[in-house]
Amino acid sequence: MKKLNAFDMFSGVGGFRIGAEIFGISNGVRFNWIGRAEIEPNADTTYRGYFADDETINWGDIQNLTGPIGGGHKSKVNAHKLMPEHIDILFAGFPCQPFSTMGARLGLKDARGTLFFAIASFLKAKKPRYFVLENVRGLMTDAGGDTLMMIRKILSDLGYKTAVWMLNSADYGVPHVRRRVYIVGDRGNRRNKLDDGEPPVTIRPLERKYPTTWHLLERNVERAYAGKNYYLSDKIKPTILSRGSGGYNYEWSIDNLNARPLCRTMHKMHRASQDNYFSDAFINGKFDVKKMKVTHARAGKDRIRRLTPLEAFRLQGLPDEMVIKAKMLGMSDTQLYMQAGNSVSATTVAAVIKKLLFSD
Repeated sequence: MKKLNAFDMFSGVGGFRIGAEIFGISNGVRFNWIGRAEIEPNADTTYRGYFADDETINWGDIQNLTGPIGGGHKSKVNAHKLMPEHIDILFAGFPCQPFSTMGARLGLKDARGTLFFAIASFLKAKKPRYFVLENVRGLMTDAGGDTLMMIRKILSDLGYKTAVWMLNSADYGVPHVRRRVYIVGDRGNRRNKLDDGEPPVTIRPLERKYPTTWHLLERNVERAYAGKNYYLSDKIKPTILSRGSGGYNYEWSIDNLNARPLCRTMHKMHRASQDNYFSDAFINGKFDVKKMKVTHARAGKDRIRRLTPLEAFRLQGLPDEMVIKAKMLGMSDTQLYMQAGNSVSATTVAAVIKKLLFSD
């Protein structure tokens, strides 16, 4: 069995690690996790709760390992001195807010955006053969495309051949519309077949673990979660089921077979044009596999609820056991929603790794 030493930067709850393990099991590859970096304590608790036997050091702020990033990737780094182990592959879902279309779009002018230079410093010091980076689709157009061009130039100067893919999680194993940019690199073989125009092979809906949202939704949540209420009240329902306000106007919909993009603020309950809501008529309906359609039940049309945290994690390809253990450690629904919204889609990661490693 092939073994790869891996580092998980901005590790969150472990989406990259889960994706790597999904890939590894099917392809005879074992990942040895040398270290990781995650600054958010609740995400770290969920990570440690699931990977209970893991003794990997969490460096917290990645600058604890790379040194200050004020001088960019050419600054003096101490990553190799502090962590002498060889690294084969780096995973990093670096902060997306600077590039998000929902934010101010400050890009690398935002302090969080400059954390890309920490990635570059790490690559310079440790020289892993491979890397997989993930960010929001706004990275593609930030500063008219100049930001991505600069990132690729830096990676090329560090010796990597790269490819950039805009991928939708719905095409890679989960019923979840989530478009993200993946940047992959290989410094071991500059003549490999990595190409922007040749993304990973897609996965058909019926090949997913959960072909549609209908398949992953929990039944009888009132019984399963006594004391909690996931259903919309009659008071809030008109607000949720509206076209929007304050300049935002978009057609709402519920009972979608592919979920809308999860966001870290889903606990605040926005509108059905932004978040995911499902009726009992849909949940208790019947699925027609030939038509890929749900016939709604006669009752329950007006009983509409939001996702449970478990469902949100499933939409990211993350295991149920992760949520179960996190709750045992006292993690609240609000924290779990934020973690699911921040996570990388594990099934997409698995497909990306396969394409990267088998493109030689």
